[in-house]
Order: sequence, then structure tokens, then C-alpha cells
Amino acid sequence: MSMCIDYRKKISIHMPYQVVGDEPFPLTTSMMKPYPRGERVLPHDRLVFNYRLSRCRRIVGKLFAHNLSAW
Repeated sequence: MSMCIDYRKKISIHMPYQVVGDEPFPLTTSMMKPYPRGERVLPHDRLVFNYRLSRCRRIVGKLFAHNLSAW
């Protein structure tokens, strides 16, 4: 568990770790993966979730690449 601290309200919240994955990974309680892209149109909230999750995966990938190049 990680701790998220809100300094404005002076409280701390314990939050579980989450793993960000692609579509082939199985869905578990600690895994976040995008909604499947099927033939049907996804609702707006699911499209937004997929976009934000994709953005998170890109940022994490860039961080790994940056750290690898620093070694």
C-alpha cells in the first residue's frame, strides 16, 4: 500500500498499488487495463478512461526509457 497525503486537508489516505497493462493481460484486482475495442461504440466515459490509461502507459514507458539511457 502507498500513502497519498493531502496537505491542504492534513490527512493521509492509504491507496493500493495498481499495475497498468495492455489488453492481453488478465484483469485482476490490482491490474488496470483498457476497455476492449470492439465493433460497438464505447460510451464517452470509457473512451476517456482508455485515453487516460493509454497516456499513463506512454508516460511510464518514457520514464523507463529515460532511466535506462541514464545507466
